[in-house]
Amino acid sequence: MDKNFRVRKYIVVICSLLILIISELLLRALFGLGNAPLYEKSNSYEYIACPNQNCYRFGNHIKYNSYSQRSDEPDSTKNIVLGLGDSVLFGGTMLDQDSLATTLFTKETDWQMLNNLVVVGDQTIVLHT
Repeated sequence: MDKNFRVRKYIVVICSLLILIISELLLRALFGLGNAPLYEKSNSYEYIACPNQNCYRFGNHIKYNSYSQRSDEPDSTKNIVLGLGDSVLFGGTMLDQDSLATTLFTKETDWQMLNNLVVVGDQTIVLHT
């Protein structure tokens, strides 16, 4: 009887570990958990997204250029428009890169629109102008 108890205990421990590992993999694959965009501290404006990120979060593609903007790299062959707005224009992590207003504008015109201003609370913060 002591041997059966020990075997059952090992089976429960192994099954629990398998459930945890499978849950972790499913949450990462299906929801993008564990692959969040990274931010860094800034002396000028509290925090900013780390540059050159390309990740998926909650099924949405999120890309930051070398200026920490959610836009493609500035293209010197195109006319450039700076998108001024708040978190609605920025999109957060809940909006896919292809659904951003700046991306849609760029696709529909010959101009490039950069996502360049973020308003946080009552402060206006200009990023890399």
